[in-house]
Amino acid sequence: MRNFQLAILIAFTITLFLVCSCKPRTPATLASTLPDTTGYYAARDLKGLGYFILGQSSFKETVNKIKTEIKKNPNEYWIDPLEISIWDTMTYDPNYRTPYGGHIYCPLNKNVFLHTYFIGGFELSRVFLNFYKDTLFAIEIDEPSDLSSAFNKKYGEATHLSSERSMVKKGGHNYSVTTNVYVWQNESVIATRKSVVEKEIGDKDAVGKYSEWITINLLNDSIKKESKECESKYYKLYEARKKAIEERKLDEI
Repeated sequence: MRNFQLAILIAFTITLFLVCSCKPRTPATLASTLPDTTGYYAARDLKGLGYFILGQSSFKETVNKIKTEIKKNPNEYWIDPLEISIWDTMTYDPNYRTPYGGHIYCPLNKNVFLHTYFIGGFELSRVFLNFYKDTLFAIEIDEPSDLSSAFNKKYGEATHLSSERSMVKKGGHNYSVTTNVYVWQNESVIATRKSVVEKEIGDKDAVGKYSEWITINLLNDSIKKESKECESKYYKLYEARKKAIEERKLDEI
């Protein structure tokens, strides 16, 4: 009798093992078993840049953190790196420009521009933080330097999305332009690295002009679309106000 019960117990254990082992694993389970350098899952923790978190960081919170960081490390910043652009078109001012040469028309848009900023041990130049309705939705870094290598180590090797070659003419000279695009991506955030090499055709000694930048965006671009629509709406109002002011000046002459 005891042997019979033991046989049944063994058979039940084997059956249970086979059922559990055949059950398909969920993506989350698969992700936990993969090394951090493997493809898609390597970038699963990509949320933004340092404490600049897309879809979460507010304008006031971000500016306060930046100011605190600058005060903590005054020797690293020989000039105040922070410039803030906030909508102000109630008074038409043709000389007003944001740090990157444009206007902000929508009152719900705010931009932060950092000439230089240190984060994670890297010195970054020309960092743009874009906010809409007090939420950070996009980051751009010009000349990211070693940041690309750091992203490759932290989020896995970037996927080479495309490579294009074209020709442009400048000042009577022909130039070849090679553009490469790489991405790190997860289910909510995509970071895109674009590199451009411009070289004069026929000049064997030409070193070529190299430029590179990284943009980090939410995959759901509804916030970005709303921001652009708001810009377009208030741009039309801005132009109408500018025209009315200029016409009034002509009437006064």
